[in-house]
Amino acid sequence: MGSEDAPSRDAAPLRTLRWVQQSVLATLAICAVGISVAAESGDLGHTDRRFTVAALALGMTSILARRQALLSRDPGVRLWLAAGSLLLAEAVGLLGTALAFMQGEREAGLLYVLGGALLALRAPAAARIAARDRDGA
Repeated sequence: MGSEDAPSRDAAPLRTLRWVQQSVLATLAICAVGISVAAESGDLGHTDRRFTVAALALGMTSILARRQALLSRDPGVRLWLAAGSLLLAEAVGLLGTALAFMQGEREAGLLYVLGGALLALRAPAAARIAARDRDGA
């Protein structure tokens, strides 16, 4: 019985991580479409520094969380860090959406959303996490 439960127990975190990644990417796609359709176009280059600093901080934290997820030995911590990395990537895109609608900077907002999507696509690969779990490292 124990061997039958192990594969489904091991697969559940990976399914969860894939679901989070797909949800983040879907949210960012909706943000991009919303910005493209509804936001006003403004000058690129006059972005409020607070938006830029916040986006950089969120992006760097996402990268660090992804790296720690790959280095962690505890599968539970690994899952939380990987999911957190994805949610931080989503926050970069949401910040871009806020920038587009609050400041009227459609192009900059779309670039932030694109950056968030790139971070979300580079989330810890489920296969690498699964291989690390199987190897017991």
